[in-house]
Amino acid sequence: MIDTDPPEFLNAPLTQLDVILGESESFNQTARANPSAITYKWKREDDTEISDNTGHRIVSDGPILNITNAQKSDSGIYKIYATNDLGTSESSIRVNVQCKRKN
Repeated sequence: MIDTDPPEFLNAPLTQLDVILGESESFNQTARANPSAITYKWKREDDTEISDNTGHRIVSDGPILNITNAQKSDSGIYKIYATNDLGTSESSIRVNVQCKRKN
């Protein structure tokens, strides 16, 4: 009998990712599964899908969420869905864009 599994995220998710206003940050939430062919989809809390179009400031690259030139409006909850033939798993992270600290 072949062992088959729906996607399972490898790491416990961060509950919050703090990003400094105007800076860039990446977050990786890789999953494992058998069969190993996994498709990933990132969405904002309002169910807006994050594009893999590099022309945007916030883009997805499989399990990686990239935020470039972070703005206060980028703050919020981001959900990732990992799917294979056996099912879908979901994880989320709260992004908190903070003002730069004064020296």
